[in-house]
Amino acid sequence: MPITNEGKQICDGCGKNIDEQLGGCQCPLCGRLYCNECEPDSEIMNVLINPNGPDHKKYQEMCKICYVKWQKKNAKLGTLDGYLQTQTP
Repeated sequence: MPITNEGKQICDGCGKNIDEQLGGCQCPLCGRLYCNECEPDSEIMNVLINPNGPDHKKYQEMCKICYVKWQKKNAKLGTLDGYLQTQTP
């Protein structure tokens, strides 16, 4: 979360100063800060990360950037046999 010399917070999306009246949101996972104008593009979503875990550990709030990274990290690779079976007529 960038902060100016005057102690103002800067939006990670557009680079504008965020004052207390304008408000915004912060990703709890990475700490990125978004103003109200950038918030719809970088919404904080509640993602199911552990379906078999206890209720308080099933979901994690994260921004879209963290979500894309999480998807890449947790992508399940298919097998070659499964790929070949779907490609044959």
